[in-house]
Amino acid sequence: MTIDYKKISKNLKFEGRAFINGKYVDAIDGEKFENINPATGEVLCTVSKCNHKDVDLQV
Repeated sequence: MTIDYKKISKNLKFEGRAFINGKYVDAIDGEKFENINPATGEVLCTVSKCNHKDVDLQV
């Protein structure tokens, strides 16, 4: 049996928000950055750019 991993990967959805206190939330400052596949240069998703404020909220 052959599995078409490329086809499967096209249907994956990435969560780009931070997981804080049991919920997905945007970074407090609202900043984001692109998560890039180094093998292809393709943008996989946009990710919340957390900083010390987000860390303080979590801890």
